[in-house]
Amino acid sequence: MKETLELNQSLSVLEAVLKATADGLLVADKLGKVLCYNQLYVNMWHIPSELLTHARHQAILGYCAGQLRNPQQFLDSTEEIYGTWTPESFDIFEFCDGRILERYTKTKTLEGSNMVRVWSFRDITERGQAETYKAQLAAIVESSNDAIIIKDLNGIISGWNAGAERIFGYRASEIIGCPISRLIPPDRLEEEDRIMSLVKSGKQTNHLETVRWGKDKKPIDVSVTISPVKDNAGHIVGAYKIAHDITQRKQSLKRIEYLAHYDLLTGLPNRALFTDRMRIAIENASRYSFRLALLFVNLDRFKLINDSLGHGIGDKLLKVVAERMQSTVRQADTVSRLGGDEFV
Repeated sequence: MKETLELNQSLSVLEAVLKATADGLLVADKLGKVLCYNQLYVNMWHIPSELLTHARHQAILGYCAGQLRNPQQFLDSTEEIYGTWTPESFDIFEFCDGRILERYTKTKTLEGSNMVRVWSFRDITERGQAETYKAQLAAIVESSNDAIIIKDLNGIISGWNAGAERIFGYRASEIIGCPISRLIPPDRLEEEDRIMSLVKSGKQTNHLETVRWGKDKKPIDVSVTISPVKDNAGHIVGAYKIAHDITQRKQSLKRIEYLAHYDLLTGLPNRALFTDRMRIAIENASRYSFRLALLFVNLDRFKLINDSLGHGIGDKLLKVVAERMQSTVRQADTVSRLGGDEFV
């Protein structure tokens, strides 16, 4: 009688705990007899009330297993826990509907040396999704062709992806813990100060085209976007920078601009650039009342050279003529090739 009273008192305490906890809980003895459970456990597993009237854990287990992606694993592990009566066990199961439950079980001794097992279940679906999302983000960051750099408010680098290693030449082990100023030319330091002032005020800098230093102080043209990094409380604790290498684009633009204004063969200003310079020269002559000279030059019998010796020899001749003409004028003067063997 005394042992029964003590057991009932212990169960009453357990039932109070079951109602207050945020986990789904079930308590059973060594034979699988269900002693108590909370409503959250019932809701997690959608257990019908008629099944609970049997108060046998084994019957409930079969119903629960049917909801899982791997029911046999669930049944086998539970049977092993009961068979060996292991003091403590932990595992995770995935439902067919996508939910993920964490199961933790532990033995407990009640009054009168009665051994029971507490089965605890926690829904970690959101945590699992968050971890999956975090892993996906990490994979995206690491596989990005752009440099993604994280730094604190003091400008100390704390994050460095593979794209940053490819663009700037530093391995993560070489650069993490170093100041961001290692990547910034001295004449751009004030630019970085302005950026960090914006970051500290919660503002973003978008697509700023600038120059940064790679390893061995190699200049690299980049387009950078810098955004604040906030902690869970919403406080700004640093910044992350996405740097896109635009060196090739810059070089292409310079090449296009060069080809638009200079003769590809001789390197002299072409007709378009000559026309622009001629316009400016005429305006200046008119404004300041001075004279200018214009000289048109053609190469005699140049067609004969091309026809008899080939265009390769003709091109070499044009280059020599261009060099000699440039060597005879002042730096402020213009020598231009209009086309063929025509020079101005």
